[in-house]
Amino acid sequence: MRRHAPFSTILPNAKVQRLPRSRKRPSLGFFYVKFLKVLCVLAIGLVVACGGDNGGPTPDPNALKIFVTATGHVADFTNDPTLQGNNGVEKADDFCNKASNKPDRTIYKALLLDNALRVPTSGPAWVLQANRTYHRANGVTAIGTTGPDAFFQLPYVQLANAIDPTNKNPGVWTGVVLPNWNAGENCNGWSALRLSGARIGYSDQTGEQAVDANTIMDCSCLCPVYCVQQP
Repeated sequence: MRRHAPFSTILPNAKVQRLPRSRKRPSLGFFYVKFLKVLCVLAIGLVVACGGDNGGPTPDPNALKIFVTATGHVADFTNDPTLQGNNGVEKADDFCNKASNKPDRTIYKALLLDNALRVPTSGPAWVLQANRTYHRANGVTAIGTTGPDAFFQLPYVQLANAIDPTNKNPGVWTGVVLPNWNAGENCNGWSALRLSGARIGYSDQTGEQAVDANTIMDCSCLCPVYCVQQP
């Protein structure tokens, strides 16, 4: 096979001109990525400044909380063999402390009134503290502040925020009669299934219906419980 002569041999006087390489201009996508990186750096700085992993306010470590149990229970706590305690309200306390959505490892007690063992005048057995502001489970959102008698001043002063507006339930066991926080119907001290019923509240309310909806629920209802953190 015949080989062709190099181009320079065919045209000895020709000069090979090397074209300069064109510089590729950055695309819009390049600048977009750079812009996103700057935003990420700024976002991280805001999170650190706000003191939380989501940029929200930092929970108060001294705040006392109230939460609604994720699951319900019949009004008869007394005869439940899976719960510990000497009576209905103590076993309801155990139900609170075994709740899957309990926000921390501290002790909680059930906000339930009976005829003698748990009323605002029962001393250490009562679950709320006088003149204290209580918060939701997140430790940030204030629910309300109790008065000198160690209960919320419903219906005269509404709660600042509902205890749990997202909890979809038929009602929360309370046994409360407002305005004096007297013990109302409570399925015989939270020990019966076949009586007329017990009083409930609604966790998405800020008025008196939060603890006294003026409604009697059948004792067999699987209703949740308000659980109050103890100091």
